[in-house]
Amino acid sequence: INSAGGCLTRIGFGFDRGNGKSRELYNKIERMMYVCSAAWIMRRAAVERIGFFDDIFFYPHEDTDFCWRANLSGFKVLYNPSAIAFHYGGETTKKMSSRVAFHATKNRIRSILKNYEIKNIIKYLPLHLFLVFLDVIIRRNKIAKIRGILWNIRNLKETMHERRHV
Repeated sequence: INSAGGCLTRIGFGFDRGNGKSRELYNKIERMMYVCSAAWIMRRAAVERIGFFDDIFFYPHEDTDFCWRANLSGFKVLYNPSAIAFHYGGETTKKMSSRVAFHATKNRIRSILKNYEIKNIIKYLPLHLFLVFLDVIIRRNKIAKIRGILWNIRNLKETMHERRHV
């Protein structure tokens, strides 16, 4: 089992709940922060009220952002263990790791700026950025991650405009 729904840390990092763990741990319907968009069903009313994916986003974090907005709009995002989908994650992205690193960094920061209350942006964004900078020092795709941060600085005005819709 790849995922039994998704969680989001306070500083804006999403992670799959139950990644590789026993299915017995996740045998009831539960409300989640997000679910993988490769296997979801949603009400038309949700799309009509909040829109769909952010046009700026390219994989990853587009499903996290959408579900965050759905939760904020009063919809329930649920993990249902009786719904089973087969999704071979990562097959496409293996070939474009620097591109994914750029979009992951860009999308997480944009999502935080769009969806968090101002007090939480002030509280959590600095820590998020600190961890991204540590990641830049320690891991690969350094330039791509820095470009993701810079993209958000250059496009802050447009992101704040989008925030008004949220």
